[in-house]
Amino acid sequence: MPVIPWEKAPTRPRSDDPDGFAKLFVNRSLGAQRLQMHVSVISPGKRAHPPHQHPEEEIMYVLEGEGTMTLGQERIPVEANTAIFIPSNVFHGIENTGTTMLRYMVILEQKREEG
Repeated sequence: MPVIPWEKAPTRPRSDDPDGFAKLFVNRSLGAQRLQMHVSVISPGKRAHPPHQHPEEEIMYVLEGEGTMTLGQERIPVEANTAIFIPSNVFHGIENTGTTMLRYMVILEQKREEG
């Protein structure tokens, strides 16, 4: 079983957030067939990407900070130690609406095969 320390996980910078990034821990490159996991860090007033939807289920877990979660037509405040379940094809996104960095874990199904 692979063990991936924080400092060894590949880091993907955020183009519109110089202090934001994603740490990529589990994906197909490690042999994962069904799940992937990463940790995102975003600055106050920023979001990782615009709200979107996809057929894969997703779980977000807020590790630290505060934000606002778009989930369908709702905008819901979230804070540390909060889990958010995102069902298949539900429009969603998270924005840092706090004053400190927002750090959250994402567990997501690998992209489903088309067809």
